[in-house]
Formats: sequence, C-alpha cells, structure tokens
Amino acid sequence: MAIPLRLISLVLLLGAVVSGCSRPASPPASVAKGQTYVTWSTLEPDKLASIWLIKRHLDPEAKFEFTDREGDLPPGIPFDVPQAEYRRYANHSCFEFILQKHKITDPTLGRIGALIHDLEVNYWGQKRFPESTVLAGQLESMVLSNSVGPEVRVQQALGVFDRLAESLRASADQEHQK
Repeated sequence: MAIPLRLISLVLLLGAVVSGCSRPASPPASVAKGQTYVTWSTLEPDKLASIWLIKRHLDPEAKFEFTDREGDLPPGIPFDVPQAEYRRYANHSCFEFILQKHKITDPTLGRIGALIHDLEVNYWGQKRFPESTVLAGQLESMVLSNSVGPEVRVQQALGVFDRLAESLRASADQEHQK
C-alpha cells in the first residue's frame, strides 16, 4: 500500500518543527518598554514562565508588582489574573497566549509553551512530556523552599527558564547536526 505524499510531507514538516528546524523566529509585535505588570502573588509555573518570556523576549525593562488576591490591583498592566488580556484561557496558557499575540515563532519558546500547557491547561491529566514534571518539581521546590518575597523567587525562576531554554536549544542543535 502506497503512503500518500501529503502524509509524508506532514510527517517531514512535523519532524522539522520538533527538531527546531522551522522558519526563523520573527520579531515580536511592538511592546512599550519598561511597563509595570501587576498580578497576584501566587507563583505558578505559567506565571513564572510568562514573566520570563516578557523579560527575556518582549521587554527586558518590564517590572512586576505582586499583590494578594483581596483588594484591587495596583496601577499597571493586569497580568495572569481573570480580568487581564495576558492570562490563561480555556485552551491556552498565559505563556502560549503571549507567544500567539506577539507572533513569536521561536521553536524553543514553542516547546516551553507546550511544557507549560502540559502543566497548567492539562493540570489534572496525565502529563504528555516527562520534562513537564521535572520543570514543575524544580519550580515547586524553589517556591516552597523560599521564604523570600516573590521578586526574589522570580529572579530564581528566570534562571530556571534560562537554563531550560539553553538546554532545549542545545538538544535541537544536536538533533539538527545528525
């Protein structure tokens, strides 16, 4: 039985995307620099990943303010709260929404988005990627083992995501060289 050419093309395309060989990353839509984002002080994987995405790929000068769930948010751009544009939707994590909104196509960031989706949108389901549970464990132990404020934990999470992105890029480069 012959395999349809369309199916072969689709498999090759998916293989290229997974291995990091896709079109080059496009620059994000224009974002004002030095914005202040306001959110609740709960630090979940999606929020931490989204902060990393904003700081590393949209606005290195972005500031984040954290507040308790009670009361109004301070002035700034609401972020990862129900009334925010940058938030989790029914089938997208906040991280994925930011990628989509700003038309960011970097395959490494797409892979991180898949991991965050697995943790946040697929919260109760069986995890699709073993890396998801490793990442969740790293973030959870960092958040739970620290009695410092969210600003310090965010700095630590930036390092976690920097190392993850570096590891994913190195794996894609190795796969690409084969």
